[in-house]
Amino acid sequence: MEKKITISLKDKNHTTSAECYAKFSCKGGACRNTCCQGWTILVTRSEYNKVGTLCDRSPKLPNKNEIFRRIPRAQASDINYARVKLDPDALYCPLLTEDGLCGLQLECGYSILPSICKRFPRLKNYINGEEVTQSLDISCEAVLELLYEMADHPLRFITEASKAGQESSIFSIPEDTADYTLDIRNLCIFILQNRTYTLPERLILLGIAMRELQKILDDNALSTIPNWFARYMGFIKGNSEKEALQHLKGNSEFFVHNNLRYLILKFSESTSIRPLFRKILKTIEYTSQDGISNFNMESYHHACNVFEDSFPDIENFFEHCLVMWVLKAVFPLGDNNKVWSAYMQLCSIYSLMRFSASTSDSKNIEELIDNLVILFRHTTSNIQLNQYTSNQLEYNNSDTLAHIAILLLG
Repeated sequence: MEKKITISLKDKNHTTSAECYAKFSCKGGACRNTCCQGWTILVTRSEYNKVGTLCDRSPKLPNKNEIFRRIPRAQASDINYARVKLDPDALYCPLLTEDGLCGLQLECGYSILPSICKRFPRLKNYINGEEVTQSLDISCEAVLELLYEMADHPLRFITEASKAGQESSIFSIPEDTADYTLDIRNLCIFILQNRTYTLPERLILLGIAMRELQKILDDNALSTIPNWFARYMGFIKGNSEKEALQHLKGNSEFFVHNNLRYLILKFSESTSIRPLFRKILKTIEYTSQDGISNFNMESYHHACNVFEDSFPDIENFFEHCLVMWVLKAVFPLGDNNKVWSAYMQLCSIYSLMRFSASTSDSKNIEELIDNLVILFRHTTSNIQLNQYTSNQLEYNNSDTLAHIAILLLG
């Protein structure tokens, strides 16, 4: 068997944690964007029975029928057994107190909480039954604040002995690529963290590597992966490709149009994202008549200039957000080895993040984080959207690296 070239962040039977994982602390009632609002909160059969029994016995808590809605029996399973019945107006969990705290936890203690409530925003991934990474979900306000505070340096990683028996997401990687999964993922992270390039340039470099990796997988030429790996190690430091990348040009109109299309098609009817959506449309002076969309490019460029002046180092924060998504998705192999599709999803997340941030009229970092929390809850946590963005690029013949470069550079 060919010897594997490695820059692996972990040894077998060890866990790799992003340094922010241990630093995370829930803000509780001080959170402006509680995770107890607007989410589909699923519970298992055992959680339903345990919580239901305690709620029925406690005069301080709503009864079981006021809290839960059963999944139709034809669709139900022990894991997907019921869901929390959110308030129909504000979409709050019925157990949330006026102080923004969990009434169930206050009454019965932390151990009674459904696993999804205990876990979020902590993420733990296994690949083929072996523990791999611990990271954080960027749909959480406190996580984004932490990433912003740490933006002066690339994220570091900590390796320690694994701890069994904790909740996790399980990724089944085909055995023929499983040996390379962590090394490929880590190479992608190090390319994203090479700050001698701009973040769009790093994403383009990553695309060059991912395009070739996809061809290797398509041709089933797995024995060439070590050579591929060695070739793109040069992207993780230095700036030898800087001059070549400077010849690439963006297209602001295409950038705005592409992001608007996603926002209009997927988000315009969503109650929770509507205020952000309206801010963006107002900033770019968007109008629509007889199915024809118009926007003011001068207003867009002005908003970008104001944003860059207000947040001059925001690119480092965006970098951290992308790295967190890479860890969450076990990018680029995930569950299906569709490397190029995963790459297009990553680029779309960056594009939507940059576009929404620069056009949402954020006056300070708190407002910016509020807007990004809403965006991420509808994008990075939405599997259907991730698939939709890559499918649309492919459908429109915009899935080439040249088109992606335009999308990234704006």
